[in-house]
Amino acid sequence: MDAYDPAPKLVVGQPYPRPFCQPERACARLFTRDGSVLQIFLPDMSPREESTLQKGTLRAGFLYADGAILWLFQFSRSSRHPALTFDCPYDARRLTASEREFPPAGRQTRARLAIQIHAMDDAGILRVIRDVALPCALTAEFVTAAHDQLGSGRSGNTAHLLWQRRDPATLAAQCKMHVCSRAGFLRALIRHRRLMA
Repeated sequence: MDAYDPAPKLVVGQPYPRPFCQPERACARLFTRDGSVLQIFLPDMSPREESTLQKGTLRAGFLYADGAILWLFQFSRSSRHPALTFDCPYDARRLTASEREFPPAGRQTRARLAIQIHAMDDAGILRVIRDVALPCALTAEFVTAAHDQLGSGRSGNTAHLLWQRRDPATLAAQCKMHVCSRAGFLRALIRHRRLMA
């Protein structure tokens, strides 16, 4: 993936102006100086899938083992329709020290991670922009795991190989999934900036 450029203006219905991780289907850039973004690539995105990504209930959680973090994001509209579940490997060590903006361990108990979701179709057209904030408990768990990952000498390759063999929906059932909401997105952004100042 090329260098991530936060500057280009995003317009739904126009080509996505930033590089994205097409083969992986989902890519998370979290706690960076440019903010936190979940990029989703969904080939042949149907109107129902677009609506689910834009308006559906979002649940998020992650697995952590042997220095490996795997995020799971699950979007659903109703019990009658299957959920869209995306798995997303995350490695804080891939971000340079100047890119990372993690709150110090232990100081984030009331902080919420604000994430902007960008969903693209196979033509590279931006179909969804959505703002969400993770709950405080999930944010605190993630910050602790990310700090541990940064100090870990373990690669996590074995855990990732095991996770890759499983369906993302099955993996989501193995971890605590938290409901995320738009409420508090701006407050989370402001609080994070103050915490990092």
